Amino acid sequence: MGAYGTVRTVKFTLTGRWARLKAWGRKLLVIQDSPEKIAAGFAIGVFFGIFPTLGLGGLLSIGVAWMFGVNTAAALVGTLAGIPLLSPLVITVSGWIGGTLLGEDWGYIASMLKQHGFRTAEFRQALKEGFHMYLLGNTVLSLLCAMAGYLFTHALVVDYQRRKVKKQFKNPPQ
Repeated sequence: MGAYGTVRTVKFTLTGRWARLKAWGRKLLVIQDSPEKIAAGFAIGVFFGIFPTLGLGGLLSIGVAWMFGVNTAAALVGTLAGIPLLSPLVITVSGWIGGTLLGEDWGYIASMLKQHGFRTAEFRQALKEGFHMYLLGNTVLSLLCAMAGYLFTHALVVDYQRRKVKKQFKNPPQ
């Protein structure tokens, strides 16, 4: 035993993460609120989970959900949509959408970033040139994902609540 005690190893498995995501999903379904408020909260969370908020997505989603009177717990769960594993895909798709909408070449910016590395003057110039494309594209992508999240969550919650009511009528409490 060293000066700091024993070191415990933590096992990282994909199945463990999947189980945690499923548990969060179950918690989302059992929230006692209307399907509309749960889905709206989730959609707000998805938006701030994908939109670049510099780590403030959770707080912003809770604040906006509270302002609109929708479910804040669902908003917090929705921010999990922005997992770091998807960041390269989100950046690429955001740049492509922004470049397409503005009629500019995102591929040129992406190739400059890839070619010159991250610590050069060329990188800073490419970042300046491409940031407006990325921001516009990311806003559109965040809105599209939020709308899809609303529709998906609303359908899941409505289905869950219907099955719960049917189950209660089949087996009434005594």
